[in-house]
Amino acid sequence: MARRPKGRFIDGIVLLDKATGMSSNFALQRVKRFLMRTKPDTRARSIR
Repeated sequence: MARRPKGRFIDGIVLLDKATGMSSNFALQRVKRFLMRTKPDTRARSIR
């Protein structure tokens, strides 16, 4: 049995203007946490 992916299915790109002094890894982790907050059943809807 395959595992279900966590979070939201996203097809696209994210442009990030990070603050000076913030590491790229820290900024990426914050974006990933923000995008994973929604329920997995939102995969059927179009994200725009």
